[in-house]
Amino acid sequence: MKKYLLLPLFVLPLLLAAQTEPRSPQRRSYNNVFAEAWGVTGWYSVNYERIFWRSKRNIFMVSASTGYYNLAYKGVRHIRYPFRLMLCVGKNQWMGELGYNLLLGKNKAQGYLHPWEYNVRSNYLHAGVRYQPLHRGLYIRAYIFAIPLQRFSIPMPIQESDDSMFYHLDQDYWALHDAGKKNLWWGGVGIGWSFGR
Repeated sequence: MKKYLLLPLFVLPLLLAAQTEPRSPQRRSYNNVFAEAWGVTGWYSVNYERIFWRSKRNIFMVSASTGYYNLAYKGVRHIRYPFRLMLCVGKNQWMGELGYNLLLGKNKAQGYLHPWEYNVRSNYLHAGVRYQPLHRGLYIRAYIFAIPLQRFSIPMPIQESDDSMFYHLDQDYWALHDAGKKNLWWGGVGIGWSFGR
């Protein structure tokens, strides 16, 4: 019983200190965590994004992100690590974005006779729009990009075409390639949470 009587003696000073301490202004958010559907991995990914710079009026913003994707489909396991660098321009929370995406990963399977695997490296430019809260809150982004079918990309050539999108669309890469198509347009949607420094 005595310990319950002594409890207010410890809590009261804390409450008084909390009332007298000035409230700090709400901090700007510089981190985003989000799940993405479709996008550069073809299916889904979980990502972390860090905002490196924001202008005072929140008009310009530079950020970078990394993510992870792992899915077995039709007997082949696809593992991807997307890395992105983005420039955002806008007003208030709505911003347009331009970005460079470097996608590293590997495909592997047991195979009929022996296991096999090979590395994949692709890079894309994307354009999109995002809702980026100034402080912590809901974060949304959507973007589109072109998948090069003639084995070229900007700003550097790709060593191996990433086939995740073609598995998803159930389209054959070489059939599109031989038909003379230069690009296949694709996109992604992400939703997550933005939080402090």
